[in-house]
Amino acid sequence: MTKGERRMTIGKCYYFGCQNETGHFLWDEQNRKVYSVQGIPFRWTILDGALLPPDEPETEGLAEIVHVGSWTIITFWDRSVDKRGGCSSAFVIPAHVWFDEATAIAKERFPRVWARFAFDIKSR
Repeated sequence: MTKGERRMTIGKCYYFGCQNETGHFLWDEQNRKVYSVQGIPFRWTILDGALLPPDEPETEGLAEIVHVGSWTIITFWDRSVDKRGGCSSAFVIPAHVWFDEATAIAKERFPRVWARFAFDIKSR
């Protein structure tokens, strides 16, 4: 760890999107469907594309980062499993982090999901 870096403990993270088949669901780090999460300060249904700009092209990998209370969400259009329009992925992190940290955490906690992206994930 270099000077100026901070080390924090990050609790359980979540992924919203498709896993091995079509259908968007909320998943925990063990790839199990989750139907409710204690302490999230928003309805998880907003993860289904509602945080992405509605009047712009659905460019895969062009990410939004949203902070809600002490939680961070990174979300982007993703047709790596479901090829239809309107498909997205979202990673939910129980800490206030910035884009590079959020993507590093998502890669670490959801390696199978992250490995399937054949496009770059970059911040708007």
